[in-house]
Amino acid sequence: MGYDLWIKGFSIGVLAALPTGPVGFHCFNKSLVKGKISGIISATGIACANTVWVFLVFNSLAIVDNFMTKYDILLRFIGSVLICIIGIKGLFEGKTNTIENQSNNILLFKEFTTTFIAVLTNPMTFIRYSIIFACIGMIKLSIQHTIEMSLLVFLGIISTWLFIIFITHKMREKINLHSIQILNKILSGIVIVLGIAILISLITEIPI
Repeated sequence: MGYDLWIKGFSIGVLAALPTGPVGFHCFNKSLVKGKISGIISATGIACANTVWVFLVFNSLAIVDNFMTKYDILLRFIGSVLICIIGIKGLFEGKTNTIENQSNNILLFKEFTTTFIAVLTNPMTFIRYSIIFACIGMIKLSIQHTIEMSLLVFLGIISTWLFIIFITHKMREKINLHSIQILNKILSGIVIVLGIAILISLITEIPI
């Protein structure tokens, strides 16, 4: 496959990194409120979870598909509740305080696991990648190519987020504390609304 695989894998990673969902908004908000290190750690959690999903799409596909079908509602419920908690927590983070100054390994790990679990418990990620790879003709790959594709998606996601975080950091230097706090509340509110929307969609799907 050569360069063709590299281009496709990296491009898929770039598209997957676009902050259009609740976890993306959360990561953007972390970069704005807490600083670039917090944003990078959160983005790494997103990238790692997506990498796991890409690997699972090509390996043990039937097992994963059966698991997703069986526990779809439960996983989406856990994910949506976690998203709501993330948004609510963000609303009460009134002070901008870079994670560098806190120098706490436990806090760094928490930043990573929050986004990692939120993405990993979203069955739509599995469906999205399954559709994408089917559309570009990648139904089955060798172990070597699967590992390469997973790493390329990771690189695409993390590269895109590093660019977004760099831009956010420049914005952060030019706006005042009050403006950052307002943006924090707006972004946290969006995350909460998206989390509630997922919960409502689940309620409508549950048979009575």
